[in-house]
Amino acid sequence: MFINDQQSGCKNIIPGLRGIPLWRTDEFPWIKELEQHSDTIKQELLLIFDGKQFKPNGLILRALQQDIEQSDQESEDLTDHFWNSYQLFSPVLDLTQEQLRIPKTTNILRSVIKNQKEKAAFSLSVEKFRQEPHHGDQNYILRFVYPIMGGEGTQIKVGDEYKYYQEGQMFVVDDSFLHQVIDEGDDVRIQLILDIWHPDLNDEEIKILEIMDRAFERLKLLQSFSYYQIPLNNELQELQNRIDELDHN
Repeated sequence: MFINDQQSGCKNIIPGLRGIPLWRTDEFPWIKELEQHSDTIKQELLLIFDGKQFKPNGLILRALQQDIEQSDQESEDLTDHFWNSYQLFSPVLDLTQEQLRIPKTTNILRSVIKNQKEKAAFSLSVEKFRQEPHHGDQNYILRFVYPIMGGEGTQIKVGDEYKYYQEGQMFVVDDSFLHQVIDEGDDVRIQLILDIWHPDLNDEEIKILEIMDRAFERLKLLQSFSYYQIPLNNELQELQNRIDELDHN
């Protein structure tokens, strides 16, 4: 069933999809176009960085629009936290305010990147670290990485391949392979991380997977925030309707 032994720890595998740890960027022609907007993206990134809009990774309560006081952690200096993020796209969260702070970047990403999954964030790390080797959850989603600031001394191992981070050099990995990030640099590192659908999927397959993905992401929120009740009935009914349509065609 598995394309590669290094994917054997991945929970959700669709057989038949190409398994490539580190993809050639020419497989994604839109990367060349996105590179032309790198200055604009970096300028807007600096605005939210200087404005201390990054949050400790996982603190997304504000985006859930709950009447909960912001954690005291959110007002602390960024260097107090190992890993911070600025959520930009989500299949289940309302991130309108986050997008309005960087409108040009939001429009660029939506218009340029093809077959993107509704999940993206700026990631900021401030300390040296060695990530434990692990697998992503699916082989039908690839991860686009754009190192915007820093990156000196950082590398990612995906399967048996290595990629050294270079500021401004975009790349795509399949994180269903066993992978590990090793950061031995001394500077703050900020990157854009964005998920895209595997290029071997057709439009109908992506539509079904999008519905499943929304339900899966909501379930993860339920597990993380048990008090936040999110009904899944709409997603399940939408999925059944789509399957019925395919059966009739």
